[in-house]
Amino acid sequence: MLQLGSASYYRSIMITAALGISAATGCVGSGDDLEDMEAAGSEESYAQGLDGEVGASDAAQAAVEGQAAVDDQESSVLEGGGGVPLFVSDAEITGVIRDFAQLQISHCNGATGRAIAGEVLGFANQMVNYYTGFLGRQGAICDQYSIVPIGGAQCDSFMGEINGLFGPVGLAGAAEFDRHYIGAQIGLHTRMLDLFDNHILSHCTNEALRGELTGLRWMTLRHLIQAQFIGCTLEGAGVDACAAQSYSAYGNLGAEYVGEYCP
Repeated sequence: MLQLGSASYYRSIMITAALGISAATGCVGSGDDLEDMEAAGSEESYAQGLDGEVGASDAAQAAVEGQAAVDDQESSVLEGGGGVPLFVSDAEITGVIRDFAQLQISHCNGATGRAIAGEVLGFANQMVNYYTGFLGRQGAICDQYSIVPIGGAQCDSFMGEINGLFGPVGLAGAAEFDRHYIGAQIGLHTRMLDLFDNHILSHCTNEALRGELTGLRWMTLRHLIQAQFIGCTLEGAGVDACAAQSYSAYGNLGAEYVGEYCP
């Protein structure tokens, strides 16, 4: 089994602790566990402080594929000459996030027709609902403040990276689809945390947009924890073992999310 994350992954977890983000108990298999908080958007981005430790240097091992591809991308397109951050204007930021959300919706819509496990189908539907709502909220902010999202070569390159994570998903047979899809989702969400923490939030100048994106960043971490937990169960590990893995990696953030796993 693969390690939960790369250096950028652990930086993202520590930034989460610094932001003081908390998570509520959720039931992974239902597809409804985040419904209320996802609808809230940016209102949840400044929740009460995290109680307890977050992360550990010897974090528990992940149950699915996908992280290795992320580890190999540490020197990818996101580091311009000399590690210069990209997507530094509000127009560029909204452009890349819009394109990402649309790509995620496309992949998740495809998964709804192939997923076998109920928790995987629920996750895919949940992503479609969440990112559809997010696009509406970001679009309203852009309209209100006359922000015109733009793309470009850097945006296209990043979307190519994200899309590449799903290569094995398209080739997977029915029996392997769920595992490959969740593995790609782990890679995608880990990559997005790095994008938020190193290239987006500190360069966003519009206050309303920054609040919405901070909420999206928080939900990205929650979705990552959820995908890793689902992946662990798909590998045949018991719920208790997967819950212990989540706690080892995320402290109380993981424990509160996993809860009693649909008692």
